[in-house]
Amino acid sequence: MESALAIRQSLIGTWSLGEYVAVRKDNGENFHPLGLGLQGSLLYTADDSVSVHFMQPGMAEHVDTNPANATLNAQNGSMRHYLAYCGTFHVDEGVNQSQITHQIALCNIPDWVGQSQRRIARLSGNQLELSTPEPVLLDVSHILCSYLIPQTH
Repeated sequence: MESALAIRQSLIGTWSLGEYVAVRKDNGENFHPLGLGLQGSLLYTADDSVSVHFMQPGMAEHVDTNPANATLNAQNGSMRHYLAYCGTFHVDEGVNQSQITHQIALCNIPDWVGQSQRRIARLSGNQLELSTPEPVLLDVSHILCSYLIPQTH
């Protein structure tokens, strides 16, 4: 198994979301809790910063490009289609697996600020899989995010 430092170095860069799925506890079936066609970006920097963005395409365009002028209805629609947070990260070596912890500093879900998001990491070439180490919902065994990094990494 690679060292935490080697894994950390391999993470540095911008990753594009390939797939975001949840796995049902009862039958192992995959489903897309944030919808099909989800777009996403994951950025790890050399100074231990992380930035995560998920967007569901198809939100209605706002009449005015100034967010301060958006109606409450438009703002609510935007929140339902977008999830983002940033903060710091660190890599821990475990038995047969590596774990990445994101410490959330800013988020559009206020309850997440100050929380940690732990993920099991699997790196293979230009692919990164992050999965939850334990169930996050009653009917979900785990959530799996697959990312691809451009070849110019």
